[in-house]
Parts: sequence; C-alpha cells; structure tokens
Amino acid sequence: MSYLICNVAGLEGWCNGFIANAQDELLYASVFGRNEAVRGIVSGLLDGRGRELELFFNGKAESFVRHKLNMTYRSTALKDPYTQAENVTHCLTYVPSLFSINEYRSTCVLIGKNYDDVCQQAYKILMTKGQTPLIPEWQSILMPTIWVNQLHCYGFDYVAEVSFPEQEALEQYMIDNIEELREATPQEQTLQVA
Repeated sequence: MSYLICNVAGLEGWCNGFIANAQDELLYASVFGRNEAVRGIVSGLLDGRGRELELFFNGKAESFVRHKLNMTYRSTALKDPYTQAENVTHCLTYVPSLFSINEYRSTCVLIGKNYDDVCQQAYKILMTKGQTPLIPEWQSILMPTIWVNQLHCYGFDYVAEVSFPEQEALEQYMIDNIEELREATPQEQTLQVA
C-alpha cells in the first residue's frame, strides 16, 4: 500500500486514507507516524482553528480543512516496522455523525467498490430506514429519490455522500410512479391500493 506524506503546522506524518467533500473539508483521515507528530497533527485538525492538513501527491500538495461538524479520533500505539521501537501512533480522525444514519439524519457517507455498490447499500438503508415497506425489485425505480455524490478520497475504491428523501417525498414519488412499481412487483407481492 502506498502512503501520502501529511503535514499540519510543520508536523509531518503519513496518511494511508482520507475522505474529503467538494469544499475540501476533511471527513476522515488515517494518519500514522511518530507519537509526538501524530498528536500534533490530530490536535491541529481537532482544535477548530482552521488549520490545514497538507497531503502530498507525488510532491504536489493538496490542502484540506477541518469539517465544520465535530470530529473525533481513535488512536493506537504501534511498533516501528523497521526499528521495532514503540514510538509510532496510528490515529483515525473522522466526523462520526456522517458515518451513521438514524431517523434524525438523512445524510451519511458510504464506502464501496464502485457507484453501483454504494447505490445497493443506499437502497438497503432506505428499505430499513423508512416507514413505507419497500422491496428489492423497486430499487431501479426509487433510486432517483436518493442523492449520491462521489467524494474525494485516497485509500478507498469509491466513497459517496448519500442523502435520503424525506418520508413524505418518498411516498409522493411512489404514488406518482405507482404503475411502474406494480409492474416491477412479483405476482405474489402485488400492491393493494385502497
């Protein structure tokens, strides 16, 4: 696996994965390096003072800023793979609310192999999240109600921010497309409309 050199306020480490949105706001970063450097890099990202994380792609720097939502981190002490010294830390920083979905939040980040994989994950979430019963055969008809926006990433195949429709909007879309839904429904599950 390849790594990017990362820098925050002069402290240097390595990055083996990140996710950022179109505004170059960092949503996730996996950083490792010497304990002191990683602590400084993570502090720079979490303190909210607008410090930038610079990641170097083939010698060219790209800068990212902290996301406006609260970020958190998880860290682990490691041994240096070359010297076996115990002065290396690996740390994940991320916006926890964007990597989960609940009834109060209609947007999340999904990671997959490609666009189709993310769409399948999104539809499964829609099937379990909403109050309206849905079946897998309706995915192609209902996918236009789900907004999928690819994010800038490194270390992942495909990452997207996914927004789900409000319940009322989904139900209206289903009413507007009731004939297509009927045609896609297997015979034993035919829709009963009052």
